[in-house]
Amino acid sequence: VAARSLAASPSAASLLVASLLVACSGDGRAGDSTTPPPAEDGPYTVGEEVAPEDLPTEEEAAPLRPEDALGFASMHPSLEDDGCLAPDELDAEAEAWRVGPGAHLVWQPCHQGAYQVRGALFLVHDSGEVERLALPYAAPDGAILTEAATGTWRFDPGTREGVDTVRFRGVGDCGRQLRYRVDESGGLTLLEHREEPCDDTPPEAIGPAGWTVRYPPPSD
Repeated sequence: VAARSLAASPSAASLLVASLLVACSGDGRAGDSTTPPPAEDGPYTVGEEVAPEDLPTEEEAAPLRPEDALGFASMHPSLEDDGCLAPDELDAEAEAWRVGPGAHLVWQPCHQGAYQVRGALFLVHDSGEVERLALPYAAPDGAILTEAATGTWRFDPGTREGVDTVRFRGVGDCGRQLRYRVDESGGLTLLEHREEPCDDTPPEAIGPAGWTVRYPPPSD
């Protein structure tokens, strides 16, 4: 199951791109504006509003550096809508990985919980387009649903596997872990869903290895 959602409307995306077309120091931190350097006779003027259909294609766009991808993701309007904390209020840093010839996967921490930092996952194209990704998970009845929030995200570029983990309490005896295959276009295929509710029964194992496998369902 692959899932992806674009949180911003076309008009919001247009305003976002416009705000990013301002000269900056290029360190990619939240608050900076970053954009791929235009061609010598590039079509854009600093501060000019650019419609989504006028963005460069993946073939035309200069490759983004990871720090630039982080800068684009940090300005996505959904983070403000979610009430995300400032970077200096969090115990985790944003991370970016190139997943294909024209895009980076970015995990942006957002909320500081008692047991971990929760965040959001984005696909940042070299053209400047930013998509917020929805994470598939298995409902108790077996239906595959999606949600926009993540737990603590880890990605291995070598295996192309991403793991999203949420502990329901600090000891780690209950929680949820989702494991995905990430394709070059940012699609997320759910490989495994483990989840264990919290109760007063001492668990046989602490951590995700001891949590019940919800997906894939057991074979008959």
